[in-house]
Amino acid sequence: MESLALHSGILQRRDAGYSFAHYTLQEYLTARDFDQRPNGVVQLLALRNEARWWETILLAVGHWATSGVTDKARALLHGLLDANEPKALLLAGDALDDADAGRVPELAPLRRAITARLRDLAALTDDWRRKAHPDPVLRNRAGLCLTGSMPIPTAPALT
Repeated sequence: MESLALHSGILQRRDAGYSFAHYTLQEYLTARDFDQRPNGVVQLLALRNEARWWETILLAVGHWATSGVTDKARALLHGLLDANEPKALLLAGDALDDADAGRVPELAPLRRAITARLRDLAALTDDWRRKAHPDPVLRNRAGLCLTGSMPIPTAPALT
């Protein structure tokens, strides 16, 4: 451990122990741990409101989507969509982007559903007055999410 901390740059010696030098590696390994858990999707869904778990959720969906474990990716994305919460929806949109969902045919129906809901949240639909979220920060965030790997939305007519 001491040699790894000294020479690898992966670990750092801290106080009485060691920690990862980069949180992304820690989050990736944590996401991979959820592969082995029979209820890993349910556990990650339960953590969706804790910002420190978002990157782990994104990495889990991305790994599952690109490594052929699309059933878990779909289940997690469905759970985020079904939560019917703006932040969960934004997390689902980011996860689709990270997973390069446009290249994963099994995620196409979810991609369409999440895109439609993001368009509603961002007030980019014809009935935007009724569906738009009152928080402009969330609306803007939804619009930015749509510009990732999803089609760039067109603005509605302001009438």
